[in-house]
Amino acid sequence: MLTCDFHVHTNFSKDGESSVEDILRRAEEVGLDAIAITDHDTVDGARKAMSCAKEVLVIPGIEVSTRQGHLIVLGVTEIIPSGLDVGETVEIARSLGAVLILPHPYHVWRHGVARKRKAGMAIVDAVETFNSRYIVGSANRKAARIARRLGKPCVGGSDAHNARFVGFGRTFVEAELTVPAILQAIRDGKVSCLFRRPQNPAPNLYPPVAEEHVEKDRTFHTACASEMRLAFRVSYIGTRFFGSQMQAAHRTVEGEFIAACRRLDLFSDFREAGFLSAGRTDRGVHARGQVVAFSTGSPDRAIAALNIQLPPDCWCTGYAEVVPEFHPRYDARFRTYRYYFPALPAETGPMARSAQHFLGDHNFTNFARIQGRNPNRTVLSVAVGEENGFVYFDVTAGSFLWHQVRSMATALWRVGAGEADEESIVTLLDEPADHLVPPAPAEGLILWDTDCGVGFTPLPVDDRSASYLDHLRRHHALMERVCGVLGSGELPDERNRDP
Repeated sequence: MLTCDFHVHTNFSKDGESSVEDILRRAEEVGLDAIAITDHDTVDGARKAMSCAKEVLVIPGIEVSTRQGHLIVLGVTEIIPSGLDVGETVEIARSLGAVLILPHPYHVWRHGVARKRKAGMAIVDAVETFNSRYIVGSANRKAARIARRLGKPCVGGSDAHNARFVGFGRTFVEAELTVPAILQAIRDGKVSCLFRRPQNPAPNLYPPVAEEHVEKDRTFHTACASEMRLAFRVSYIGTRFFGSQMQAAHRTVEGEFIAACRRLDLFSDFREAGFLSAGRTDRGVHARGQVVAFSTGSPDRAIAALNIQLPPDCWCTGYAEVVPEFHPRYDARFRTYRYYFPALPAETGPMARSAQHFLGDHNFTNFARIQGRNPNRTVLSVAVGEENGFVYFDVTAGSFLWHQVRSMATALWRVGAGEADEESIVTLLDEPADHLVPPAPAEGLILWDTDCGVGFTPLPVDDRSASYLDHLRRHHALMERVCGVLGSGELPDERNRDP
């Protein structure tokens, strides 16, 4: 699930304060996957952002000033004339294949279209039902109420005019990390809102108001005051999952977890419950320390019964009550992965020495599928060790790129097998390569730990999961013997053949 801010201004807007570079830097710092640059009546800021080297995907856009108010148009890189009737603006945008979002529709002094044209909501693809620059929440709540009545998707945006406020309004999107996929997800309603309010807002953005008129800070705007936010530490065998991230057509960890929560009536809508996980794992990758969080009005039931409802190849090993704004992905301080190599290398000493070259900040272009992201990552610790006849590689960092750990494992294996020298790691980190280092097989990788600064109360492994793990151990031990016999090439002894 992607996290996006669909309403951000740069200094290409007349009232914008921050450069494109500062906006993108801040978006990366707060952990956004994608950001829409929507300057007032210009696409110059969006064009510049798209040309910058960045980790965050840039969605080009513009906030058009119509006669009735403002309209966000996403997916365009050319100017749409201002001053037209909102209906005319919609027609032009539609001809360009754009997605239309109605921002701050009921705000009194910020050009809300819905205040002047009631049909404004009906002609757009989505409605901004959370705008982080509102002083009080009444206009947000009214926008959400009318949007639901009309069946319009609800999105959130920071409406940041300064880099400090990027990400204060966020939208979760069920899509691949590409502009077309995100735009289609908005059209299809595969979106939900999350926001974080600034703790010390700038006076010019948030004028003082009487205390009785200020809406209380609630990070998940759909959660009730009686709900509790819980975090669970989760383990799973990844063999039968198509990754951890929810997919409509495939079995995933998030999909099974949400289904279990629904069966227990912990929530009806995972978006409103703020269901989130700390990271994504690929198909076949396992976890010992994944973290998920959600808000529920039945925390005792969740703690007592989730392991009963989850499938045997996925179980919770701990739980914690967390603050309402807890976000397992953004609050994760670091993540540790362990890779078990399928065979013993010729030498482990060179592997251990080579692994030290990964420490610190490096460009991992040769080790990952970058897809326009910032290729630099800071590795905090590495280790190569032996355990019960297996050699493993541990690596800890704040974040990782797609396939990064598995490709690092391949590079180390080549060193241990004598196919590459110890300095080959340095060369791969410092110089462009003709080909990417291929990722090692997924079945050896485990998300070992995610440190979110949370202390978990242990939960017992459900009997079904324990039986399933025991079955897997016996099955693979048996298959090792069967494969050994069949691969030996020996003919059966005629004297001992059964009649």
